[in-house]
Amino acid sequence: MPFLSLMDDRMKPKGSRDPLGFELIWSKLGRNIIGNLTTITGSSENFATALLGFYWANSLVGEYEGDDRVLRVRDFFLRFEQLAAYMRKVEGSGSVMGVNRVNRRLGDDSLKKFVLGNGAEAQILSSQVSYGLWGLYSSAMRDTGLVKGEARVITDAGIKIALAIEEQLDKGVFLSLIAKENVSRSDIEKNSASLMAAISSDEVQRILLETLLQGASDERVCLQKELWSKTCQLMDRGLFSAEQPVSVALFIDSLKHEGLSPRLHKSLTDIEAVERNLVIMNNIFHFCRSKSGESISDIVTAIEKQDYDFSILDYDLAGVEFSRKESTLKPIKYLKAGNYHGAIEAIFSLNKEVMKDRGGAAWVSAPGEVLDVVVKAESTDLKTAVKVRESWDYDYFVGSYLRMAKKYAAQYISA
Repeated sequence: MPFLSLMDDRMKPKGSRDPLGFELIWSKLGRNIIGNLTTITGSSENFATALLGFYWANSLVGEYEGDDRVLRVRDFFLRFEQLAAYMRKVEGSGSVMGVNRVNRRLGDDSLKKFVLGNGAEAQILSSQVSYGLWGLYSSAMRDTGLVKGEARVITDAGIKIALAIEEQLDKGVFLSLIAKENVSRSDIEKNSASLMAAISSDEVQRILLETLLQGASDERVCLQKELWSKTCQLMDRGLFSAEQPVSVALFIDSLKHEGLSPRLHKSLTDIEAVERNLVIMNNIFHFCRSKSGESISDIVTAIEKQDYDFSILDYDLAGVEFSRKESTLKPIKYLKAGNYHGAIEAIFSLNKEVMKDRGGAAWVSAPGEVLDVVVKAESTDLKTAVKVRESWDYDYFVGSYLRMAKKYAAQYISA
């Protein structure tokens, strides 16, 4: 049974509550090529920290099985994560989950000791189980083949990395600190450098990044191994060494010149086509959210002034299947036909359908042709025609992949 956790705000796509139901579309397409990473699992430092914690936790729970084992592993891991968070932050880490509470406590000079455990005074997040490494990094680690099961038992691949970290540390010292009710500031500062050095060492990071970037998904389901092979070719050509950031758009465009298999080429082409559709619908919908009381005709006039070229949109998206496909494509059909009034109404209808499925009300409607906005936006301008052609609202998990690929290229690929 898969582990389910509450969604962290940072996992949500632009628009935060996904009013047009686009998350299911872009995430499905993204999973065709990247099978393990999520929008927020882009820190190899967090993966290394979690692996060590899962390894130690499972090695210490003895013969417990089932739910008892999971609870004991989890309780140890939360204490480990708290201790590691303080130590990592002392060393200047920018990847700590729960950084606000950690910063506040470390910044309070009157605090000489820091509580570890399940209580509110120890938790570094409002729900550390859901929003910390236990909840948000575990699925990616399972899908990569680094851990398995609810107790996050380390696999052979994971043990190799965990041992490479452990051998650089005084394990006894760390286990004794984790077992305490609280740890002193001096103990944190005394041992922080060794922890940070261990999880950031070249050996650990190289193996971990290669494992994460290759993924471990069945190639029949996901194309990540081919993606990694082609990414390495791009690294050799110097794409990741340029000062210009490698955007999702640039990365996909560059990949398509690397002799891809038909399946990977089609997956990337589908992503590009779908993204153009989603960008323009988001553009119009969120513009309408700032125009309460205005008429649909006013919105149509504003769209016409932008002189958009809707021929770039793909109406049929043949072979790309997703929920509510007909409702999602209807606005595109109208836009390509020049029926902007119909497109606006179709976007509102899609929002109503999505929110009804969630038991909520539509964000925008147009009774009597006048916009009635329930969930208002700040003043929002329509994007220019150029922005509509070039903007990306969603990253299809490529963003996390790229952050790791850039780090790998910077550290392990010769210039």
